Amino acid sequence: MAAAWGGQLLFDVVVFGLTLWRSVYSRIPGKRSISDVLLRDGCLYFAWVPD
Repeated sequence: MAAAWGGQLLFDVVVFGLTLWRSVYSRIPGKRSISDVLLRDGCLYFAWVPD
């Protein structure tokens, strides 16, 4: 049971880390703040429904 919860936690941490990395290193200065990018990408992550 702990392995299943650990796997889910690890996946969420990896997705958050990649989102944070992308928002910090690939944003154009003056266009969007880091919080805007995190909010946008976070909404897309939770709203996406696989086929």
